[in-house]
Amino acid sequence: MDDIQTMLQDSANALFGDIVTADALQRAETGEFLQDMWSAVAGQGFTLAMRADSAGGSGMTWAQVYPLLHAAGRYTVPLPLAETLLANYFLDVAGCAPTDGATAMTVAGADAGSIARQGDAAVISATLANLPFARQAQRIVVSADIDGMPHLGWIDPAGPGVSAAPPALPDGRNIAREPRDTLTFEHAPIQEWRPAPRLGRAAVVRHGAMLRAAQMAGAVERILEQTLAYAGERIQFGRPLSKFQAIQHHIAELGCEAGAVATAAAYAFGQADQGHADLAIASAKIRAGRAAGKAAALAHAVHGAIGFTYEHSLQYATRRLWSWRSEYGSHGWWSRRLGQAVCAQGPDAWWPIATSGELELKHELEQANG
Repeated sequence: MDDIQTMLQDSANALFGDIVTADALQRAETGEFLQDMWSAVAGQGFTLAMRADSAGGSGMTWAQVYPLLHAAGRYTVPLPLAETLLANYFLDVAGCAPTDGATAMTVAGADAGSIARQGDAAVISATLANLPFARQAQRIVVSADIDGMPHLGWIDPAGPGVSAAPPALPDGRNIAREPRDTLTFEHAPIQEWRPAPRLGRAAVVRHGAMLRAAQMAGAVERILEQTLAYAGERIQFGRPLSKFQAIQHHIAELGCEAGAVATAAAYAFGQADQGHADLAIASAKIRAGRAAGKAAALAHAVHGAIGFTYEHSLQYATRRLWSWRSEYGSHGWWSRRLGQAVCAQGPDAWWPIATSGELELKHELEQANG
């Protein structure tokens, strides 16, 4: 890691380790927006890390912000940090006006047919499902491809033409009890609607999957740490669980999963700065999705019944792994798109793709619902 990554990692670990308590997580799962925690996160400049210096941000690259997203997953931060970071990045790329770092946001992709032009502005009429933290957002950044050109703008969720719709998920929350809202837009005005060549609906899916892979890498590392600690402390038949060979095998496998996911996710962030990250992001999300079930199963096997209780902190990470693996494309969904894209290139293209890491998935990603 470079100096910026190390500094960001240390700052994030120190802050999250202090403010993300069991009590805070329980309050968040009742539906409370933790304003004090959000103010602390925004006060560190985390939400503006990728906005340009001239827009009040830090001008960091994707590779540099990876430790922040990893730490957010490791500490199961119950806030729209990843979504707001991504929204600010999109707004910056599109040249939209700077925002306050404390402005909570989320990101959505829309069909071109749901957007209607009104002079230099636009309105949207659509129902968008499973929007992360939409009930807590002050802006919804929306992207769509209009006549082959990606466009981007933002919607005020408290503005005209926006209403809550019946949620696609029970209670409008995922398994981790994070808000996943469904909103209906009826001629809702889109602010600062403009062409954004580097973005588009595919970019929402691509970047969302990359962020989730980083968060999942952090969550797997977290349950590895918890499992190691528990196995060393829990005494069974007169000796620690860590002394039993079967438990050692479980921990070794869990360590391999943690290392593989972190490596794949970090590589994807580095490739994102180079502009040809589709293959790396697909691989990272596939690897993270496959690891989610296995890592959680191994951790719970070592912990036994206590790991499934709400009072034990293990379940905060494992429930997020089970939730995040299906968001922005499951590992099965990404595997199919990746396979289709590779096969479409023909047999002679496989080795160049594998060695260069360059593969365009734009068409396949545009078919996703995000």
